[in-house]
Amino acid sequence: EYDLLIAAPPPPVDYLKRITLEHPGMCQECLEEMAIGEKAYWQESVGVWHVRCRVDPTAQVELFDEKK
Repeated sequence: EYDLLIAAPPPPVDYLKRITLEHPGMCQECLEEMAIGEKAYWQESVGVWHVRCRVDPTAQVELFDEKK
């Protein structure tokens, strides 16, 4: 018997909310643990993603800043 973790298909960044984690989580893209205070993208009922995992290297993307 094996427990398999399968990453959820990533939604477009436009559908995600940018947050600072208040609870630990697991990135839906790379399946690594995420710590409290880490910047992340979040979608209700789906989960969280590292910012680095959701940035398209071919697109011009502005990484968010808490001050904005």
